[in-house]
Amino acid sequence: IATVAEAVDGVAVAVKVAKQLCAV
Repeated sequence: IATVAEAVDGVAVAVKVAKQLCAV
């Protein structure tokens, strides 16, 4: 992870994926 912004984006994507999996 080069920047804090990338870390935040990565977490946001992980959260979205987790929510989608939980919604299934």
